[in-house]
Amino acid sequence: MQFLMQEPGKCNLKIHILDVRHRHRSSNVDTVRELADRIAKGLDAPFNKKTLPSMILYDEVGLLLYDKFSAETPEYYPFGAEMEILKMRADEIVQVMHVRSNSAIVPGEVVVELGAGWNYRIISPWRRRTVSSPLRPGDTLLLGLSHDNKREELELTYDNPKGHNKVFVLNGLDVAGKTLGSPGLFDRDNWDFFRHYDEDKRCIEGFYKCLRSYEISLPGYNRSVQFLQGEFVQVTVSTKYSESDISALLADAQLKPIQHWVDSTNRHSLWLLERPLITTAQSPFA
Repeated sequence: MQFLMQEPGKCNLKIHILDVRHRHRSSNVDTVRELADRIAKGLDAPFNKKTLPSMILYDEVGLLLYDKFSAETPEYYPFGAEMEILKMRADEIVQVMHVRSNSAIVPGEVVVELGAGWNYRIISPWRRRTVSSPLRPGDTLLLGLSHDNKREELELTYDNPKGHNKVFVLNGLDVAGKTLGSPGLFDRDNWDFFRHYDEDKRCIEGFYKCLRSYEISLPGYNRSVQFLQGEFVQVTVSTKYSESDISALLADAQLKPIQHWVDSTNRHSLWLLERPLITTAQSPFA
């Protein structure tokens, strides 16, 4: 994991990257083994039910490809929308954070980004299908959510004409093979990338599509996996949220909205949330 550190309100300053990943050899081995176990477990499923963890997309190469994809693809609106909010509202966001914590802004203070895409962003939201965290009462969290936009727009966002997203996702196959101890195990020539918009779930699902039937042996697991031509292996899920979805998401996570900021196209928002001292049901749009 990398921390991106930059002083609030000064977007032209030099960015400092602090790598905080475990350096201890045994810790790294444990992490690789855990990911390998997740890969093997996800592939132990019938036709069209196999999965691969999205973590395989974010190795060092994947991070660079993600940045290229997000920064050079106008159709990928979440990046531009987030950058717009941060450029226009970063100082306000930091001020609100300090008001909530009853503290003053300290000279030289930094805003920390966690997660993918660290080359460009000032503050990174934490987004996932469900929000569950070890937040203590009074702790705050900045969360980015994409809205439930038009289907055609969403499909173009994740299946852009330049193919940057496809290159980014296919790199994950190389990572999966390396993690299992066999680089090239997943021959890229056997795979394509496919996305599907699920209207009921309001999410874009990303899949590897097998182009020809073949079988692989999983090193260290004493078993093989057969892929059939036309089979889909799910690797990503990107959920889009309506107002009612956001209300339910925050209520389920027992998080209280403090303030939120929306981009000029109303397609994306950043939410400052708090784990309240006393949990109460409250609509974030009240």
